[in-house]
Amino acid sequence: KCKCWQKIFTFRGLFILALLACLSLLLGSHIVETYFYIIPCQLCILQRGVYYVLAALFMIGALHNPTNVGRYLYAMLNFIFSAIGITIAGRQIWIQHLPIEQVPECAPGLERLLSIYPFLDVIKMVFHGTSECFKVHFKVLGLPLSNWSFLSFIGFASLCVLIMIWPKKRWI
Repeated sequence: KCKCWQKIFTFRGLFILALLACLSLLLGSHIVETYFYIIPCQLCILQRGVYYVLAALFMIGALHNPTNVGRYLYAMLNFIFSAIGITIAGRQIWIQHLPIEQVPECAPGLERLLSIYPFLDVIKMVFHGTSECFKVHFKVLGLPLSNWSFLSFIGFASLCVLIMIWPKKRWI
């Protein structure tokens, strides 16, 4: 009997699937930006940065394919960055549901902020949001991209929790 699914549900297989998901999300975000001429807001750029970090960590983990403790550490690191992504996407969803009178003001672009202010101050300003973060420019299946991003980060976090609690004897 062919048990191909058992090869996918290994540490390396799951990390490769997660890497492909990250790369697909990044490709989709670049397609939306390039072909639909939608400029990403500051929170979108931060989410994209988290996807790049996750993709790199998933790729390194898949190539390294460590044993017990290493697998736990890779999963924990990816969980931490997924939680950061959940926080950023959740903040954007919250801003998008604010009443119009509470929408934050416009702010300079991320590059301009980084050239003027220290990094931690820029992060605080970006988390405050701007009126650009309030706008929903693009929807897929009726949900804004920020909601899809939030769900994707929850999926990555769930995968990492699964890897951390999976019985060691099941790993091939």
